[in-house]
Amino acid sequence: MMMGVAVVVLLVVVVGVLAATASAEVVVEQVDDGTGTLAITTSAHGSEGNGVGSVLFNGEDVLGMLDNVKATASAMRRAVTRLCNQHGKITSFIAVTSGADAWSGGVLANNNKIYGIPYNEENVLIIDTISHTVSKILLQGASGDHKWQGGAFAGNGKIYACPNDATSVLVVDTISETASTSTITNLDSGRDKWSGGALADNGKIYCVPHDASAVLVIDPASDSADATTLKHKSPAGSSNLWAGAVRGNDGNIYGVPYSGATILKINPITDEITHIYPGLPTGKNKWRGGVIGRDGLLYCIPYRDTRMLVSDLDSQRSFFSVADGADSSYKWEGGALGSNGRIYGAPSSASAVLMFDPATSTADTTSLAIGAPAEPSQSRKWDGLVAAPNGLLYGIPRNSDHVLVIDPRCHF
Repeated sequence: MMMGVAVVVLLVVVVGVLAATASAEVVVEQVDDGTGTLAITTSAHGSEGNGVGSVLFNGEDVLGMLDNVKATASAMRRAVTRLCNQHGKITSFIAVTSGADAWSGGVLANNNKIYGIPYNEENVLIIDTISHTVSKILLQGASGDHKWQGGAFAGNGKIYACPNDATSVLVVDTISETASTSTITNLDSGRDKWSGGALADNGKIYCVPHDASAVLVIDPASDSADATTLKHKSPAGSSNLWAGAVRGNDGNIYGVPYSGATILKINPITDEITHIYPGLPTGKNKWRGGVIGRDGLLYCIPYRDTRMLVSDLDSQRSFFSVADGADSSYKWEGGALGSNGRIYGAPSSASAVLMFDPATSTADTTSLAIGAPAEPSQSRKWDGLVAAPNGLLYGIPRNSDHVLVIDPRCHF
């Protein structure tokens, strides 16, 4: 009842204002769309009959304000276009010294810094997104290759990295900028155990299995881990199953199918494991890393597959071609959501950044070509892409001697 009274009062005010305008004609009608929408159409002419007069509300010229807003928006669009025309579709680089297969994945902390997870390196890479400088945290006692892949930032200010071949979780304290491999130890000594992790709403971090038989659940509150409870129950002998973990808008954690034939779903509330879409295309090394878009869909980044796998994380999935069907190279490795709503993939062996537009389901694989000082033909250049608060995207160097920096703001 109160809503009806409010509508009537507003209608009386609007009609009264318009009636006070010279030669004003007002048409009020209810739109038959089931929502109760009222459409008010005016035709107000000046005293000379030479155009639209003013529509005043509480003494303010409503039409004039709308014109000003439109003019300001138009001027801003022109200014952005001029800047983008001057600078092009921007990519840049930050030099860094590293060995082969240096870091695998990066994690953004709450200090505007991104931490590269050591794969073959014996240090953690720190990328300062404000000063655009890099530094490193030396690991004491760390040795061997293929140590960790990906991880997540916990509420205690620490990053927990998922063990690949390592037998311990790497813990990076972003406040003191120190790292420890002795906090969570005595994990299985097998190879290629977990690949990528995500933080759940319960404060725990879930590392998705690559060759391990169960999800690794890290509890930052107690600095402990469970590597046996959440078994994924894939067929015996299955390997290289998932690579990359994301938190969906529903609060569940999802594993991106690498050589596995399903998307892995982990429910942190019930500790239930579900396999979504059994019967995905067979083959090895299909997708690596995933991104949740603005639309809530999961976008799986093409690695050796030539298609973007898009899933609603329920019952629907789609494939969108982004490369030549015969291209079996390691194309992109990890991705991130740009401030413009597009999905970006970090070039692995591809010579350009992947840009995928969810609005049109189309891909651009040429505009952001990699040039000097990076080497376009280099294999496995970057492994992971991280979005920072400044709107830029940072590619984690695997074999490249540079951090890749992408500015999505001119990509429209």
